[in-house]
Amino acid sequence: MKNRERIIDVKALIRCIAEKWRLLLLVGVLAGTAFAGVKGYSQYKLYKLSHGQQETVTEETGTQKGKILNEVRIAETEREEYYINSIIGEINPNKEGKATADIIVSTSANATAGETQVQQPIVVKPQNIGNYYSSTVLYRIDYTQVAAELGVDPLLLGELVTVTTGTQDPAQITVSVIYPTQEGAKQILDAVLTQVRASREEAQRIYGEHELLIANEASAVVVDSALFKWANSRAAEIIALVNSHKTLNNNLSSSNAPSIIAVSKRDIVMTAVKSGIIGLIVGIVATIILIVIHLLVTGKVLSGREFNRHFGIKKIACVPGRKFAILKGPDKWVASIDSAYYNHPQRNVCLQVADAAIRAAVRPDAQIALVGDLPMEYLDKLAAEMNKSGAVTGLRAFYYAIPCMEQTPDGVVSIVNCDAAVIVARAEKSTYRGAEDVLDACALLGRDVIGSIVLM
Repeated sequence: MKNRERIIDVKALIRCIAEKWRLLLLVGVLAGTAFAGVKGYSQYKLYKLSHGQQETVTEETGTQKGKILNEVRIAETEREEYYINSIIGEINPNKEGKATADIIVSTSANATAGETQVQQPIVVKPQNIGNYYSSTVLYRIDYTQVAAELGVDPLLLGELVTVTTGTQDPAQITVSVIYPTQEGAKQILDAVLTQVRASREEAQRIYGEHELLIANEASAVVVDSALFKWANSRAAEIIALVNSHKTLNNNLSSSNAPSIIAVSKRDIVMTAVKSGIIGLIVGIVATIILIVIHLLVTGKVLSGREFNRHFGIKKIACVPGRKFAILKGPDKWVASIDSAYYNHPQRNVCLQVADAAIRAAVRPDAQIALVGDLPMEYLDKLAAEMNKSGAVTGLRAFYYAIPCMEQTPDGVVSIVNCDAAVIVARAEKSTYRGAEDVLDACALLGRDVIGSIVLM
């Protein structure tokens, strides 16, 4: 009887990954080369630019150089101050305060009836009026009062408010406000909606009579995954600004300092080497992750030990690959992982052991069905090897390869005519779902599966 849940054999999983060490190394080298090439080329461009700039700087006076560097430093300082003072930077993405409301705009179907309809041929769609209210929210809101209540700079509140415009009729504009607290977001939204209502008179003067409805007002504390990206980007920019300031200060301390970071040939080489190592590691780790996902998602059999434990089947034989005895180096080390479960290091001896074990379990002249979810060429080859092993011992037992994944009437009859069945699986080829279907088919036909032969 099979277990309800699959228990992953970690040792077998490591073996399946390690045996692909050539693929891991190839992908790692390619990724490392790509990383080194891209980073090295970018450093090379800086190298060319810095040396060209140095030649230009030597023709300028020290005062001019200092002025240029000072202007760059001021500009970068202003950017840094924005990132530090920005309210978005104070928002915890896991506890973001958020408030939303819908602004719905509609026009009366009878507003231009009778003579009025003739006198006013231009029909204003709700979407046109909706665009007016959208621009009001984005560009005409005065945050002075609410900013004073919150104790913040009014100029920092505009970026906290976003607008989403629908295409349906009546027009709908969704206003969203974020803030470090739920109460603050609600307070800003109230200020926005108050001014939107106040702008209706101007909108009516421009576009004519229309309905303005504020609906679905809500506020809550939410998790904002998009804010994580914003925070990471800002942190990277701040670090870059700090490093840039250090370089600028060093340049200002020297009268002959260039206005950009000087890059040497050694810097190019070192950067390329470091990036190559990072790319190598990233490529190998990413490939390992993809291999693990493939093996687990597809439900591949990893080893004979795991297979027999999962289904509660007795081991007849766990057979190593043909070249196991002559493998060397990394291949030998990988193949030796959990090799104690093999019946014998040599494949032909394992099959002779399997033949002897089967004969001990059934009568010597029994007919044995070799079943599994493998293609017929695998099963036919194994049946021929097993019959050859039986001929060596001089005993009469016959092994038949019987298709199970694509059943035929002849295959069903063959299983019924056999005395017993042995399930055959191959590591990284067979699947647990396929093996389960084979076992169900044998149980339906009343044939006991006396054990397993797992090919590694």
